[in-house]
Amino acid sequence: MTNDIDILRGNRLSKTSDLASSFISSTDDDLLILDPVKKINIAHMLMLVKQNILDKKTANKCIKTLKSIDDSFELDSSLEDVHMNVESFVINRIGSETGGQLNLAKSRNDQVATAIRMTTRTFILSILTSIHDLQKVILNLAKTHTDYLMPSFTHLQHAQIITLSHNLLAHYDSLSRDVDRFQETYDRVNKSPQGSGAIASVIIHVDRDYIAKLLGFNGIVENSIDATTTRDFCIELLSNLTLLMLNIEKIVNELVLWSTSEFSYVEISDEFSSTSSIMPQKKNPVIA
Repeated sequence: MTNDIDILRGNRLSKTSDLASSFISSTDDDLLILDPVKKINIAHMLMLVKQNILDKKTANKCIKTLKSIDDSFELDSSLEDVHMNVESFVINRIGSETGGQLNLAKSRNDQVATAIRMTTRTFILSILTSIHDLQKVILNLAKTHTDYLMPSFTHLQHAQIITLSHNLLAHYDSLSRDVDRFQETYDRVNKSPQGSGAIASVIIHVDRDYIAKLLGFNGIVENSIDATTTRDFCIELLSNLTLLMLNIEKIVNELVLWSTSEFSYVEISDEFSSTSSIMPQKKNPVIA
């Protein structure tokens, strides 16, 4: 893709130095949000038509060009980010008079905030699916081991007699709390910032609720300043992931301990194990 028009700087500013461009460019990371950016632009075009701000012919040309962007699309770092790359691509294909309408009544600020939320909610759903799959395995094992007696441990010393099912369900319950946390975070993430403009909304009468519906959001982030500037949900997600990993670590550490010669409760499958280069008698649970 070639950049025939500097749509960001125009005639106002001279060319950015290569050093500055490399510093401010986010193109190395922006492929993660390319698909959401495409969908946001398409939804925005449809909203402008609904609001009688843009004619159908212009919108259709923009949408058709946006849909032609596929996985082979390469980002030009001189254009700073995915937003400018997509807009430049459309303009170069259908001209600035038509393609230039792509950015009518929207900013990179509300667009990137929306794209991050779309990417985040997809990631949360994938995590929830994985937790659910793990819980199914644990629950099935618990159902088939209700009569298996074993000691519980405190300070790695034998404590009270329990069943293997009881021990397994402890992990099931801790993962259930992880599910609750991710679901709560999802509800907060799944609010649309789109239509908030750069920070203080836009003067054109956009329909934020309509865009939110098209993009699958359950409502909008009402305050435009909060909508474009907050990233607290990212920190919340990282916190949830940390707690999830701690709970998974308990399961893994237990399996490692139980696979030792001192316990010999379980044997880790060969496909998840390795050995030592100097002590071939060892079977190391390296995946765990």
